[in-house]
Amino acid sequence: MEIFLIVIAIVVLFPFLRNSWKAFFHPATILGNQAAKMNWIIDGREKDGIVNNMRYRRGNLIAVIPFNNPSVLLRYNGTEKSFKDFIEVERWVGKELGKRELEIDQRGDQQEIMKKELEIEQLCAQLDEGERIRKKELEIDQRVNQKIEKFANYDFESAGKDISKNEIETVFDDFRKFIESGDKHGEVKELGKRCGQSIGAVLHYLSKKNDHLDPEKIFVSFSYAMYMIYSGFFEYLYDEKNVKKTQSIGWQFEAAIELTMTKCAQYIIGKDFENNYFKFYSEYDDFDNGEYEFWKERSDLKQQVLSVRNLIPRLNKRSFIYGYDCPESPDIDKDDDIDSSFTDYAFVRERLLHNPKEDPIQFLRDTKFLYTPIFVRFFFKPEIDK
Repeated sequence: MEIFLIVIAIVVLFPFLRNSWKAFFHPATILGNQAAKMNWIIDGREKDGIVNNMRYRRGNLIAVIPFNNPSVLLRYNGTEKSFKDFIEVERWVGKELGKRELEIDQRGDQQEIMKKELEIEQLCAQLDEGERIRKKELEIDQRVNQKIEKFANYDFESAGKDISKNEIETVFDDFRKFIESGDKHGEVKELGKRCGQSIGAVLHYLSKKNDHLDPEKIFVSFSYAMYMIYSGFFEYLYDEKNVKKTQSIGWQFEAAIELTMTKCAQYIIGKDFENNYFKFYSEYDDFDNGEYEFWKERSDLKQQVLSVRNLIPRLNKRSFIYGYDCPESPDIDKDDDIDSSFTDYAFVRERLLHNPKEDPIQFLRDTKFLYTPIFVRFFFKPEIDK
């Protein structure tokens, strides 16, 4: 009975066992086992009619085993290539992909080499630029040292005596041409350069003398000197036959030098100055009620200012270089009174308005005969050895 049951079971199960056996030894199954041994992992199935094709993956490689036509379809980088089995696949991968990876590595190495070469070129360029800058700075230092050496030997207290009338008029004529041609940029640029040279020379003189003059007072003296230059320009330009044109050019120069000297002083000294001393001198009017009464009450101070002005008594020796606006005009008017319309009186008046307790006379003397000649000299003649 047992034998009969076994026979019946075999007869019943034979088709299933036969199919299982065929499936186990089917080429697609063999290829699948081969894939597993070579570290390919199952990635899914792809429908192919009534059957499913197994899909395997390793890294960025895809391999599909068609059930009806057992082989290996390798998909890589957008292409599909057919192989007999995974042994062929591995040989191709080892050969072709190894070659590609080598090319990639070589390209990577080449790019790295090019990158290093570029870095070296940039470094060399930086070194060259650094050397160029160093040489330029050395040249500048040498020129500065030469100027300092020349400044050290220059007799600042004799400034003004080494500048000729022709040199002054040449500069004035250049500014006249700027204004008449409408070249405001050229005018301001030239003014800025000359104002900078002017104030730089006085700062060097003060440093040489170890004289720590208050920045505000430096600006006061600088404003006075620049107003004197404006006064000298107007005097040079004045033409009785064409007063209107003379005034127009003079006013344009006045506006330009007032603005430029202020900006220049603020930049070089490093201070924002609130008071416009140049404007005060320009607008000063001794016939104004307040000014008239002030000088009437302070006749003693008026006499002191006159004493300073009389340090150069002869009119034909006076010049804007030493702080004389309208140098040919006498100090005593036709009514035998002291003429207080000159800028020296405006200077003293402003100082007392600024600080009523200040004694402005010594500062006027220093500004007039020491600082102004230096300012003026280096405005017109910046080089020491010329």
